[in-house]
Amino acid sequence: MQETTDNPVNEAALIGSLIFILAVIAAPFGLMSAAFMSTDGIIDILSRLWALLAVSFIFLEMMTGSFRPLLRRTFGFFRMRRVHIFFGIVGLAFALLHLGFLIPRLGVDFSTLNKALFIFGPVMLGVLIITVATALLAVRRGLLTASWGWLHLLTYVIFGMAVAHGLIIGSEGTALATRVVFGIFLAFVLAGFLYRARFHDWRKRFRFSPKSAR
Repeated sequence: MQETTDNPVNEAALIGSLIFILAVIAAPFGLMSAAFMSTDGIIDILSRLWALLAVSFIFLEMMTGSFRPLLRRTFGFFRMRRVHIFFGIVGLAFALLHLGFLIPRLGVDFSTLNKALFIFGPVMLGVLIITVATALLAVRRGLLTASWGWLHLLTYVIFGMAVAHGLIIGSEGTALATRVVFGIFLAFVLAGFLYRARFHDWRKRFRFSPKSAR
C-alpha cells in the first residue's frame, strides 16, 4: 500500500509533527544556553547536552509508539515504525555519548552525588539497549514472543528514571525551565500511555500468550 501525505489534512499533520519534533530537539539547546556562555569545560557541557538530547529522543520514541494508532492513519504503518525505531536508536546513541563523556569524572560524581540515582544511569542504559534491540527484532513478525511487549513497556520506567536522574543530580535539574520542560514531557507520556491502553490489541500483549505478538 502506498503511503502518502498528499492531502491538506495530512500536510497539516506533517507540518504540525515537524514543528513538534523540532521543538523537542531544540529544547536541550535552550536549556543549555547559559552553559554555552559559561566557563565550564567543553567536555562537561557536551556531556550535559548529550543527556538532555537523549531524554528528548527517548521522549519522541515514546510519542511515536504511544500514539502510533493515530499517527499511522496519516503517515502509514511502515513509515511510523521506521521513525519510531530511528528515534530510539538516536536516543540510545546520545545516552552512550553522555556516559562516555562522563567516564573521566565517574569517581568524583559517584562520591558526591546521590548514589541510588547515579546508579540509575547505567541501569537505564542497559534497559534502553534491550528495548531498542527488541524493537529492531520485532520488525520481523513472529520472531519474538509476547514477552517483548513487557520489555518495551519498560520504556516508560526508563523515562521516569531519566527524569528523576536529571532533575535531582543533573546540572540543569534545579532550573525552572528544565522542570517545566520535563513536566510537559511527563504529561505527554502519561497521556500517550492512557491513550494506548485504550486499545485491546495493545493490552493483550501483556498476557504471556505467543499469539499476542503482533
